[in-house]
Order: sequence, then structure tokens, then C-alpha cells
Amino acid sequence: MDSFRRLRDDVAPLCIRLLPGVMPLSSRKNAELFAGGRIPGIKIPEELLAKFRKLNSADDQRKFGLDTATELARTVAKEANGIYLLMPFSRNCYAETAAIVSTIR
Repeated sequence: MDSFRRLRDDVAPLCIRLLPGVMPLSSRKNAELFAGGRIPGIKIPEELLAKFRKLNSADDQRKFGLDTATELARTVAKEANGIYLLMPFSRNCYAETAAIVSTIR
């Protein structure tokens, strides 16, 4: 949230619409990949990684990632004029997207 607020405040004089992106992490492996620093600007907090590491089943990891992203989306949506969801592909991706959107409405 701090990074979003700084960016929002920095671009405010430009009169542009800022759409922050929220991407659910789908697994511990996914979280560790993004935490590895391969994509500039994406940072995964160590405490989030620690929580992922405690979960053994793929279903529990996916649920945790979706729950965490939903809470972040809800928090960001209160201060932004919209959000951009970057959803992981799966057989349930449409239902998962709808669930996040329904929760933050």
C-alpha cells in the first residue's frame, strides 16, 4: 500500500488514471519465483513467503494466494479508481476472478 500511495501521489499532477495491478500468487513455487527478483518492481514480502512455506497442499497454497490477493484488492480499491486483476490460469480462473470482484464491490 505504501508503494501504491507514493506512486499515486507522484502521478497526481499528471491527471492520469492509475490502475494498480493485483495478481494472486497461485503456489509457493510461484511466490518464490516472483520473490527471486527476476521481474523489476515486483516484491514479495518475506512474511508472505513464510506463510506459503507452511502450506503443503497445492489447494491450500492456491486458496491462501487468492485470499491474500482478495484482501489486497479490497484495500487498494478503497483508495484507487479501479484495479487491474492479473489472474493465474486454471480451470477455475473465471470463478476466482468473479469471487474477487464480488468481494470488493
